[in-house]
Amino acid sequence: MRELTGVDELMLADGAKVNPIASMISLLSRLSSDHESDASLAAIEALTLDEWERKLLYFRQQALGDVITAECQCNKCGEGVSLVFRISDLPVDTTIESLQPVVLNNNESVTLRPLRIGDLKKLEAENPPDKTSRLALLMELATGKPEGWGTEMLRGENNQQLINALDAAAKDLDLQLGTNCTACDADIQTHFDVTDFVTVELLRNAEQMLDHVHTIAQSYHWSEAEILTLGISRRTAYLLRIDASTAIKGVSRSIGKET
Repeated sequence: MRELTGVDELMLADGAKVNPIASMISLLSRLSSDHESDASLAAIEALTLDEWERKLLYFRQQALGDVITAECQCNKCGEGVSLVFRISDLPVDTTIESLQPVVLNNNESVTLRPLRIGDLKKLEAENPPDKTSRLALLMELATGKPEGWGTEMLRGENNQQLINALDAAAKDLDLQLGTNCTACDADIQTHFDVTDFVTVELLRNAEQMLDHVHTIAQSYHWSEAEILTLGISRRTAYLLRIDASTAIKGVSRSIGKET
């Protein structure tokens, strides 16, 4: 997997506000070593939800480091609470249990396969108007049944069994973070949505991209295109050097005034 560049971040920002899942899949496909092959995109879309989250955590670890700083809200007092943890400490080796068949009204049995990130991409693209339509589409994708089958099954007597089976098929890493509120000491348990967090984090970085380009261009007189092709680690290294140089100049001016 090659390093993330400013070009990648801006391309993500262009699409992620409307289609975040499709945009993240496209990003990881571009960063893959065989990104020019359709097989790269197909392989990512075929990942089950737990596999997708593992891949996304690995990407985040490589691109931005192992340490994550996040924030949640205390349900008891409403205060914001900071969370700092390492990706390497997360329990990502969860074993997904085998899915059991569901017996339908006509005594036919059907087994749902685990949902894939490509299924959620399709759901995002089609954007069904209500919860029932969304469930129906996911059931059809997980069973290979034709359009309309899911809606019909949800009207049947075994609809709750199918919904439960779909819930099992949608199993991700189910990462739960625990801490205590710094204000009232209440226990806090919160779900860590890997896709949402990494997407939002990258979008925030992209919002600062023009400032980074401006700062580097002022110091090194490179073009925007040249700066955007820098890998994120190299870009960060230059920004740190610029900050250090600015600080040294500030100290020198202060000393000069004193003398």
